[in-house]
Amino acid sequence: MNYDIIQQDREPTDEQTGFIDVNTTFEDGLTFVYTINVLKSSNEIVLSSVLQELKQKGLCFDNSIISYITRDGHKFNCWCEPIPDSFLIPESETFMSLEGRETLKLFITKLDQASDGTEDSTQDEQKAKRSKERTIAEVTSKVEIWKKVYNELKQINAEAKNIAEKAAEYVSIPKKSLDDYLHQLKLGKKYGFKFEKHGRSKIGRLRKYNKRHGAKEKEEVKVNMEGQPL
Repeated sequence: MNYDIIQQDREPTDEQTGFIDVNTTFEDGLTFVYTINVLKSSNEIVLSSVLQELKQKGLCFDNSIISYITRDGHKFNCWCEPIPDSFLIPESETFMSLEGRETLKLFITKLDQASDGTEDSTQDEQKAKRSKERTIAEVTSKVEIWKKVYNELKQINAEAKNIAEKAAEYVSIPKKSLDDYLHQLKLGKKYGFKFEKHGRSKIGRLRKYNKRHGAKEKEEVKVNMEGQPL
């Protein structure tokens, strides 16, 4: 697939921030809509700030071409991640939402993986990725997007196989890990974990909390059973 990728080599000036609506559509049709605060420079939007905010929402752009839809309906291919901070999108190319906010329409196209094995990570790289523990807030966001994508794919084709695995591709986390995250979040809610207070803590804190309260719960059940008459 051939893309005409253009990099704009300009330094941002007169920077300010502002809220805009961003519609992010992936190549298989799923769209995510968020209102985010982005960086602007001389009536242009700094694309890297848009992607950074969307990543905070849980979206993943690894191995993808980032494009935006122009006012005349043309798909303008920007760049692959990481997007240079100098890449700017003219505000004249945004649309207007029903609420009167600027609306930027992004389109995400996954790149084909190389077939020569170069996409495979080394063992050291894989260990490094595993050692980078996610925060509780990040895990919560990733799981919510995974569930949203799963439900939308289910509505499109309820008979399709491996829907959960397909949905997991949108957050670039294996389904096995997402299943574990979902389990930990449910346990935390059951045991009264304060998610808002500890959102920036690593997920390991929630695991330890659940483990401690789970052990306490089992002990209480054991004591109650021993106290019951035969």
